[in-house]
Amino acid sequence: MLWFPNSGKIQIPMKKIIVPPTAAGLTLQRALMKWYPGVPKTLILKLLRKRKIKLNGHPAKDGSVKLAAGDAVEIWEPAEIQAGVKAAVLAPAPGKIPWPILYEDDDLLVINKPGGVAVQSGQIGSRSVIDALLQAFPSSDPFQQPALVHRLDKGTSGALVVAKRRDIAHGLAEQFQRREIKKEYWAIVQGVPAWDEKLLKNIFEFQGGRVIVHPADQKVAGGVLAETKAIVKKRGAHNSLVQLLPATGRKHQLRAQLAKLGFPVVGDERYGKKKKAGRLMLHAARLEFRQPRTGRLIQVQAEIPAEFHKSSNF
Repeated sequence: MLWFPNSGKIQIPMKKIIVPPTAAGLTLQRALMKWYPGVPKTLILKLLRKRKIKLNGHPAKDGSVKLAAGDAVEIWEPAEIQAGVKAAVLAPAPGKIPWPILYEDDDLLVINKPGGVAVQSGQIGSRSVIDALLQAFPSSDPFQQPALVHRLDKGTSGALVVAKRRDIAHGLAEQFQRREIKKEYWAIVQGVPAWDEKLLKNIFEFQGGRVIVHPADQKVAGGVLAETKAIVKKRGAHNSLVQLLPATGRKHQLRAQLAKLGFPVVGDERYGKKKKAGRLMLHAARLEFRQPRTGRLIQVQAEIPAEFHKSSNF
């Protein structure tokens, strides 16, 4: 029987893990994510915050402490943790990525992420891109582990580039910051624009999880510029197919700009109308960038999903 503050006397299932040499040098948080690949990061952080993870007999203050071989980690295993352990059985085997690989070399890879797959850990039992990558390319050295360079919303499908090492991630991130990476998206939007081509320029203001879209000439404290070229490719009775060429990479940029314009992405329950479409009709179709180590130009295309053709009425 164990006691926790303000919780009363309850039976707590605890699991004790002796840190193996292969995990020496990892932070406690990273090690827990590797040991419990089916459990979202948010739950692990919550357990740390509530002092329900012990290191060598004492409650761990945070997840940044580095582990040594032989350390004893004790973790409280509520139902959520146990559900995550069961879900981990479905995880891909080392060296296997469960989604189509559009390009791969010794330094990086580009996957064709399906719509509905989160880039980072989210709900219990769901497999995120980073979970799969950490299992496919395991390493006890944090600098040799795969790292995300950019993100796609959970509902967005298409080309996602991932670095296999941190130094490569840094090189790719610099290209994104200098706006040297060319990106192309396709979306099915609600409505039929009268224009053929339009430059969307706005100031984005972020308030918590919300994005507030302002006119480009409006001064907003902390606001950032969002710029996208939109080209109407096909028109239907109620929807249109639009090509999108973003010059910047703000959170929810394309979805928020299109909604502000009056043509939200079909299936967008955050910025659009509450109309179910099975999925968010936004697809990252093309990426063009330089290989950070060799400088070679890499061009990758992700075929438009079948759902786009099925749901359109063009």
